[in-house]
Amino acid sequence: MLLVDGHFPQQAVRAVERARAVGATVVGDFSLPRPAITRLLPYVDFPIVPLEFAEAYGDGDPQRALRRLRDRFGGNPIVTTGRSGGLYFRGRRVRRYHAQQVRVRDTTGAGDAFHGAFAAGLAHGFEFEAAIALAVRAAAVCCTALGATTKLLGGPIPRSRARAAAP
Repeated sequence: MLLVDGHFPQQAVRAVERARAVGATVVGDFSLPRPAITRLLPYVDFPIVPLEFAEAYGDGDPQRALRRLRDRFGGNPIVTTGRSGGLYFRGRRVRRYHAQQVRVRDTTGAGDAFHGAFAAGLAHGFEFEAAIALAVRAAAVCCTALGATTKLLGGPIPRSRARAAAP
């Protein structure tokens, strides 16, 4: 499993090429549709992009962005839309997942928590939708405290307070 972003493009390209060579799954955390990112996308199994990326790449339409990403680069793209959840493909249909409703104190690190938990879920053998549900819970818990890691370092996410994401 490799989780990659576009902050150091040359190193990222080498990393994704090596990951492909050994058959590793690659998850991408990309903020904007820059040329360095589009060079990485053919190597990424699960590109995860925020609404801003999707709107820029899909002419204002996140569903169009999902289709363009999948058709041009393959993989299983995911668009995160913050408190309203996000979008992904299953088969030929666009699906929506819902964010977990929590009392938000600080959203710092929520995206990173989502990406990391999604990649960890896949690495542990979770099915796609279960990995999204884990990512949703991690991002929600991250938002319930000040700072990016306060809640995440405190132990496992209590199941009783976690609501599974709808596929």
